[in-house]
Amino acid sequence: MAKQCRNSRQLVHSQHTKSQMATEIAIGAWCSRVGKSSWDMNVSIEDPINGKQLAKMVSTLVSVDETLTKSKPLPNVDVIKSLTTPSEFPSDFMSDFPDSMSRPLDVPHREGIVRLVDTDKLRHINNCKYVFLACEELFLQRANIIGRVDEDSVHDFFQSVDGVYVQYTGQLKAGEVYKSFVWRTKDLPYIQVDFEAVNNDPMCSVIFRIAQGQAHL
Repeated sequence: MAKQCRNSRQLVHSQHTKSQMATEIAIGAWCSRVGKSSWDMNVSIEDPINGKQLAKMVSTLVSVDETLTKSKPLPNVDVIKSLTTPSEFPSDFMSDFPDSMSRPLDVPHREGIVRLVDTDKLRHINNCKYVFLACEELFLQRANIIGRVDEDSVHDFFQSVDGVYVQYTGQLKAGEVYKSFVWRTKDLPYIQVDFEAVNNDPMCSVIFRIAQGQAHL
């Protein structure tokens, strides 16, 4: 983990129907790349006792002009570059995730409206919120199948996911209608949730990788 973040810690409480527990984790975040208008953030979550890495993430952030709602050059790029720490993650650590996969033609869809609470300051859905919406779609599908929200199966699903990949291709803004598709690969351990505009333009795909030997939701 990057030196300047080694000592940052957070106490996390996880509660579900089977038990209650509290776990202390160490979280480090650092900038690993700086471009003209974007930069990469690396996050590492570790066990503070034995140093074992529990999760890792790389996210690309973009500097945005809030008035024009488009990217703008970063200020003081040279200063920012001097504070970067090269990524400790292998460059191919996400290579086992496929790009957005071809969805079968017979996958049904659900229509929804982007709520204001789903959007950020720029009134559009960002990558993090797409993951939350993808989880909502998964659990809605499960509830439709069994007639209720099964909390134990929700917990078991999160326990089975060992990676999430977000492929962001377009903006959905507050008040806009979107279509969502939930489908599972037949021979590969992935569940994919696709979001499209009403004109069928792709907006985002969220891919969940299921750990080997774990059942799908």
